Amino acid sequence: MALRDIANAIRKAPAAPRAEAQLRWRFHHLAAGLASGQVSLEAVKLRLKRVIELFDDPMFGAPDCNKLLRAHTQAMNDFKEGQHYQRPEQLVEHLDQRALTIQVNAGGALGAHWGMGRLAKAPDIVTAFLSGKLDGEVGPPDRPLWITPYAGELQLLCIEASSRYVPAARRAEIARAVVDILGLAQVRPRNELIALVSQRTIGELTFVRPDDDARMLPVGPTAIEARGSERFRCWPTPPEIDPYGRTYSLDRASRDRSFRGKHGVPEAVRPRMSIREFGECVYLGPLDNRTFDDADDAYLKAIGVSEGCAGVLLALAEVTGL
Repeated sequence: MALRDIANAIRKAPAAPRAEAQLRWRFHHLAAGLASGQVSLEAVKLRLKRVIELFDDPMFGAPDCNKLLRAHTQAMNDFKEGQHYQRPEQLVEHLDQRALTIQVNAGGALGAHWGMGRLAKAPDIVTAFLSGKLDGEVGPPDRPLWITPYAGELQLLCIEASSRYVPAARRAEIARAVVDILGLAQVRPRNELIALVSQRTIGELTFVRPDDDARMLPVGPTAIEARGSERFRCWPTPPEIDPYGRTYSLDRASRDRSFRGKHGVPEAVRPRMSIREFGECVYLGPLDNRTFDDADDAYLKAIGVSEGCAGVLLALAEVTGL
């Protein structure tokens, strides 16, 4: 089986609009990463061969968009830590600023993950942090930690949220604003947001890349790190050169006001860190609802996807020979 065979199968399958939309942007990110040199042909072919293998397996389900989406998800999850951080450009800006990462406390899981021995609400997690009682890693195993410079509007929102006397309604507004700026489409209503700020600056957050022992700074993210992210975008698009990635604002007004698509904030990735490497832990608030002016069609248009799923697959087939 080849990518062309998958494209033909998708054309004949029953419509699945949501799955097809996700496939269009996921495969587009791989193609865009190839075109910009942010990901290697070897890495893309490795993942696509796994997609083809899974799609060709009759035990994996009927040959339609939903099966292809499952195949893509599994193939991207097969990436190990050493296969990340391959983007060639080095960061040159914001190196003197500390790093901010947002962690989502879904159902209290971060309490158990960070050594409290139980599920816990975000305010209790912050109290435990301030008492030096938390331990463990920030970020899931074999996955990159996403960071952004602790500056601008995000910094102001964190400072405001650090006050003990923030009304509940305002906390919900702060959480919503952070989700919007960072394009955190995966956050669900009632999830609590916690901000962690590193003790060291971004320029000091060097690490050893697992596959070749190279010491390096955080790097801009690619489709490899993004996996199935709903609002990732390859940034920048040629001819600009910006070593950081850029988040995708969920608010239409912010996107409309931006110059040349430069809404959101810079973002980078590196391996996960011990929670003891962070100097501040702030409870931002809960996401009160998930209603943003952020339709799939608008997102696809913004990142330059005009072809259907089959068309994107055929373009990848042409480039990769698969």
